[in-house]
Amino acid sequence: MMRKRAPKKVALVLSSGGARGIAHIGIIEELEKRGYEIGSVAGTSMGAFVGGMYASGNFKKFKDWMFSLSRVDIFKLFDVTISINGLVKGERLFETLSKIIPDQNIEDMSIPYAAVSTDIINCKEVVFDRGSMYKAIRASISIPTFFRPLESGDSYLVDGGLLNPTPIDRVKRNKGDVLIAVNVESNTPDKPDEVKDKKKQKPKKNSFFPFRENDLPGYVELVNKTIGIMLNRISELNIEKYNPDLVIRLERGLYGTYDFHKYEEIVERGREAAVKVLDQFESGK
Repeated sequence: MMRKRAPKKVALVLSSGGARGIAHIGIIEELEKRGYEIGSVAGTSMGAFVGGMYASGNFKKFKDWMFSLSRVDIFKLFDVTISINGLVKGERLFETLSKIIPDQNIEDMSIPYAAVSTDIINCKEVVFDRGSMYKAIRASISIPTFFRPLESGDSYLVDGGLLNPTPIDRVKRNKGDVLIAVNVESNTPDKPDEVKDKKKQKPKKNSFFPFRENDLPGYVELVNKTIGIMLNRISELNIEKYNPDLVIRLERGLYGTYDFHKYEEIVERGREAAVKVLDQFESGK
């Protein structure tokens, strides 16, 4: 009688990336389809969001909810405000989501989970591996100039990507697991032909923050692109330093930071990226 092969254990690291981080959903689905067992997860920004939904056991419910949203529904989740600290308060999103997926303490999750944020007052990285899941996610996704910082004690917490966009050093490791890092901030095109095509393309118009008439980036888009260059550089340095077993990349230029309404397309892009890397890994190449 043939014995069933034990699933491969995975320690999964999910990067920041705004709407591009929706690709993490497709990557996780592909891993599960192939029989991998995710034993721990750490993430920053959207990586912390998707990772938290997975670690809490609400991954499918979260995806179903996201796929039920229209473009107008998505826009309504952003409680826009006039503030020097950010354009969005960030309360409405979590109030809405908590009605479908209740908050829970990280230490009660089925697998170890960590979310990374940045304390801009004390200039240090903050890692959430205990306490409220939604507080951890809210702190980690606070993109500067877009979300208001999260006030916590004497600290103001913003996007963890400023210090650790791909938190390989924050994921819990188990003996014999496969360390997989996902970087959706990559500047490397998926296909060689895209290098030529990019020279001919004008900058993409952002879904929520349009470009100016002369096609130069507006203020928010300019800040995002500037931060994006930094995030990818830090991510690749982390990857070089910690040398994960597998790296799955998604090119930053494929989608805008706020292209959340393209969730179906982005999920499939993530799945395609995972298929390519896992096929090579499993074939021993």
